Parts: sequence; structure tokens; C-alpha cells
Amino acid sequence: MRTNTRITWPTICIFGDSIVRGGNDSQGGWVARLQRHFLKRPEIYNLGVSGDTADLISQRFDAEAAARNPRAIVIAAGVNHCPGIHGMPDTWLEDFRKSYDELVQKALQVTGKVLVLEVTSVDEATQTDDFAKDSEVQQLNQAIQAIAQKYRTELLVTYDLLSATDLADGLHPNDYGHEKLFEAALNKLVALGWDKL
Repeated sequence: MRTNTRITWPTICIFGDSIVRGGNDSQGGWVARLQRHFLKRPEIYNLGVSGDTADLISQRFDAEAAARNPRAIVIAAGVNHCPGIHGMPDTWLEDFRKSYDELVQKALQVTGKVLVLEVTSVDEATQTDDFAKDSEVQQLNQAIQAIAQKYRTELLVTYDLLSATDLADGLHPNDYGHEKLFEAALNKLVALGWDKL
């Protein structure tokens, strides 16, 4: 993969879905908060697309990463694989494992600095448009943990981070939820030394 050699400064690409994109937050989401915190260095790129699954992220990954020449990559995705959200097939969990594994492999071909995030818990009682079961989220996280261990990537545990009051619709974080995700991600990046790439 040819990279953009004009970008010589440190960059971090954060790939994901609508939660990465920052919907339901007046400040643009947890990634936007990271961008404001770091200002210019490292430069944070928000590559969240609503509705994206691991396989859809994988399809756009090469072009997105090559254009930004990342020194570190963060992957925060998975909940869109839950059967109730996009009518996934019975093989949804197996499909997720395969596509997530491939996505992590792609990321590691770009940089050895890869951080994966667990899927945050959901509140089934208050979900509106989307529907994901908490048991499904736990299965996704078991798969993410296993893949992180397999490839020795960094892992940020976020399952228990949010409560029902931190969710706008039982699934997507509100302002309070995004603030918690921002703080957790910031602390992890600093602990890894990625704030000084």
C-alpha cells in the first residue's frame, strides 16, 4: 500500500461506526474531543461512518489509511453486527470474527501500534431505532478480546464504562457517555505514550 509521503507528522486514525462519528453529542463525540485536546499533534482523524461493520471498514481501510499515513490506528466497531440492527444472518458472530480479524491484520500491516476498543454496553429497555442485546455485545467483546490477544494489540476495556443514563437511545452515547469515552481513550493513549508519537 502506497502511503501519503507528504504527511510526515504524527497521525492517529480512528476507524469505526456512528459512535466514533459522534452522533447524539453536542460536542461532536469522543473523537472530536480528542482532536480538540491534542490540537495539532498527534493529528487525530475521525474515520467513523454510521452503520459501518468491520467488513465495511475493511473495504475502505486501505485508501483511508494510505491517505493519512498513520503512526497509530484505533478500531472501535462491532455493534452493527448484532442481528437486530441490520438484519444480520444467523452466522453474524462467525462473520464478525472473520471480518474483525482481517481488519486488525490490515491495521498491523500499516503500523505496530494498534488499539482496539470493546463495544460499550447497551440498555435494551430504552433502545429506540436500533436493537442490540447485551448478551450479543458480550459475545462481540469476547471475540475482540481473543483477536487482541492473538495479535498482541492494545485493548481498551469499555463494556462497563457507560450506564443507561450515559446513552441517548439505549445504544448511542449522549454527551455524558462521549465524555467518559474521551477520558478513557485519552488516558489509554497517554499511558501508551501515543500522545508523543
